[in-house]
Parts: sequence; structure tokens; C-alpha cells
Amino acid sequence: MYRLSLLERIESIWHRFKCVPVALKSPYPPVNSPLYPKGPDSWLGVGWYNTPALDLSPSAQLLAFQPGHLLTLGGDQYRIHRKLRGQATSSVWLAEHTVRGHVASRRRFVALETFNRLFSLATALEVRKEPRSPTTDLNYIRNITASQDRALPGAECCDRVRAVFLPDRHLYAVKDPTGPTVWDLQLAQPKFSFSLAVTKRIIGDTLRALKYIHSFGRTAVGVAPHNMLVTHQCSSDSLSANIVQFLQSHPPETIDPKPVDSEKSSTSTAPIPDTASPTPETPAPSPGKIKTKRKTKHKPVAIAAPPPPKPSTTKPKNVAAVLKAQPLPAFGLSPNFDNIQVRLTRCEHATLEKRLHERQGDRPAKLAEYAHAELLIAAPEVLRGAPERWAPPVNIWSLGNQVFQFLTGNYLFDVHKGPNGPRLPDWIELVIISSPPTRFLEMRLRSHEHAVADLSEADVRQTCAFILRCLEMDPAKRATAAELLEDEWFRT
Repeated sequence: MYRLSLLERIESIWHRFKCVPVALKSPYPPVNSPLYPKGPDSWLGVGWYNTPALDLSPSAQLLAFQPGHLLTLGGDQYRIHRKLRGQATSSVWLAEHTVRGHVASRRRFVALETFNRLFSLATALEVRKEPRSPTTDLNYIRNITASQDRALPGAECCDRVRAVFLPDRHLYAVKDPTGPTVWDLQLAQPKFSFSLAVTKRIIGDTLRALKYIHSFGRTAVGVAPHNMLVTHQCSSDSLSANIVQFLQSHPPETIDPKPVDSEKSSTSTAPIPDTASPTPETPAPSPGKIKTKRKTKHKPVAIAAPPPPKPSTTKPKNVAAVLKAQPLPAFGLSPNFDNIQVRLTRCEHATLEKRLHERQGDRPAKLAEYAHAELLIAAPEVLRGAPERWAPPVNIWSLGNQVFQFLTGNYLFDVHKGPNGPRLPDWIELVIISSPPTRFLEMRLRSHEHAVADLSEADVRQTCAFILRCLEMDPAKRATAAELLEDEWFRT
């Protein structure tokens, strides 16, 4: 009976959530567009977000370097050492920076992020159309760099951008090297969770970064643990020495390469043998000795399966070794993480809300609805495709889910997953109809005994109150990053 009334209540508000997922127009330009000098594949690569990041075909979207590769950008040289991490629209590499005409007293390492052709071309088109507009992504990255040099509040919590280059079809951003992501750190924990003190430090740094990004009128894309980088707690000289020592003891690792020519792949199956052709054990009789036999009853004969193909020992041609992503450890981080500091990366993807609706038609869209956001931490306005889905409050909703995830190791709205992901009716039941919300949060938090074992009653209540401020259903009433930084939760 209760279930029936619950479904009726869901149906009454279903019209608000029937736009899941939001159907986007194709991000590809027209086939006859002048953007294709040699056909669509020459510009876009081999696909959209389904493109394997490790594909090494000539038309791959992401650049794939090898150790020792030398790049010249702006007159300076960058020598690639290893791959740090890979993302949907970019890949990050550890490079050694050599300034032109300058003899350095120590080796200087940077994180070189290379963006794919889609993002780079769209940025180039914007700069060509509005070369001095502060709303273009390239000028926005330059503004972040200038603000970070002036040490504005919150800039230290964003991924540090040292220089930006657009020499060819790819955009390059030079950044400070950082340690692993918070996601990598969380995976290494025995209970997949952090303490309350560590959670407050991570959330506090992320809120300061969001406050800084929102001051530009932008909305961060992908506020999630895999976009939070742990910074090194050591000086520049110590960092360079630690990186050199780490590179000597941990050489770059590779994974099995993919052959460019599928016809020469060693995984091809052997052809089915022709049963009419003679086998080596029974040689074929000569035409003059063929004898006819009387017909007899057919007896079933077990046919032996063909032997498995032997793996090819020859390496396919035109195959380069694929580097494995190996992030640097967080140098200087204490074992209990009491000095942890994080930076929000992918700040260059922070999107201006008023310009997103213009990225349709012939212009290549640089973002998709669910490119970097997980469904279980997405705000309601994102799920139903509301105009507010690109506003800053969506970052606050995602961050509120992160508080629960850091403390417990599980999602707050952990519903049964169907063939296409979480079931939407269950999601609505948990998010909207759970009454009262404070009781729901406390029950979910107390259900994880390892999370509340060291928490007092006051800590549980304050944590639930903080999460509720982030999970306000009305985006207009949801707390801002500046307001949350003044919350009582951080003062205890």
C-alpha cells in the first residue's frame, strides 16, 4: 500500500525529470565544413568520448608521447619523462623544462597538459572570433594565471597554470607538478574513507577553489575526487630532488600496444578447416584409384575442434609502446594526512553559463552533459535538463555528496543499478521523498559504523546540517561556496 502511494507521488512530479538524459545536438561540424581539410577524421580523430585514450592510430585525438620526446614551445624545451594521468579531453605528462639561453642550477619539472583536437580547435575558433574577449577559454586560462600570480584568495587551491601555448592543432598548458588524485588516495585506504579532520581539509580547499572560479562567473566541470590533486608539501629544491630519485627507482611502465593494422593483428582467429579437403594424416587418393562405396547408415562422428591459433611472435608494424599512467606520490605528506592540501584541476574547463547555449549547430561543443559528472552525484537540475544545470549551485550539490563519500566510502544516494545505470524512480524517492531529510541523512551516516565510530553526537549533527545546506532542492536557495566556508562545521 505504501509502495503504491509512493509511486503515485513519483508520478505527480515525474514531468520534472523526464528529460533524462538530455539529448544534445551533434558536436560534429557539418561534413562539408571548411574545418575538414582532409575529411572529418583529419580533424576530429576516431570518435567522440568513446574514443580510447590509448589509441595510437594516426588520427587519434590525444597526443601520445614517448620518454625522451622533446617539445619546443615558446622557445623553451620540454622533455617528456612519463605519463601522469589521462582524461577524456586531455592527457598530463611529466616534463623537464629547459629555459632558452639559461643554465639552470637544478632540474625543473612541470606537468604538461595536452588537450585533444576538439577542445583545441574550438578554443582557436573562439580566439579568432573574439581575440580580446575575457570570456574565451584561452583568455580565461590566462586570467587564472595572472590572478594566481597576484595570490588572490582561492587561487592557490586551483591547479597552477604557468603558461599556455597554441602552436598547432593542440592546446598546451604548463602547470606545476602535483601528487596523486584524492580518488587514488581514497582507493588506498583500508576502509575506502577518510577521517573527519581530513575530510574537512579536502572540502575546505575545494570550496575555496569553487569560490575563486565562481567569481569569474564560471561553473567548474567535474567536481569529483578524480579531479582533486594532492599537492606536494616540500620546497622546490626538495621537490626536484625527490622527482629525480623517484624516476630512477620507478622507470616508466608500458602496457600491451594496439596494432594499427587490424589485418596483421595476432588475435585474429584461424579459418575453419574445410572438411572436404584432405588432412595431413590421410593423403588424398589419386584420381585413378577412386573407388565407390555402398551406402551405409550414417553414424555420428565427433569432429575434433581445430587447434587454437599460435600467438604470433613477430611484433606488428607501426606500433608504439603505450605508456601507463603513473602519478607522482605526494612528497612530504604525513601518514595521517593531517597536512593534506588539494587543488581542483580542470579549472580551464570551467564553463561560462551564458555562453553554453550558444555552442550548438556548426560550432563544436566542448562539453557534454555527462562527460565528467557521475549520475549519482549530479544535481537534480542537471538530471532534468533545466536551464540552471550550468549554474554554480550544481557544484555545491556535488560537493555535498563528496562529504558523505569521503566519510563512509559509499555514495549517499546509493540505489540499485539497472542495465543503464541507477534507476531514476529510486533516485527520486531518495532525493525528494525521503522525509524528513535530516533523519534520512543521520540514518545513512550511522549505518556505516566505521565512519561514526570516532564521531561525537555533535559531529554527526553538524555534518548532516552541512550536507543539507549543499543538498537544497531549490538551486536559488542552495548555499554558496562563500557561505559554506563560514559554516560552523569548519570551526569545530
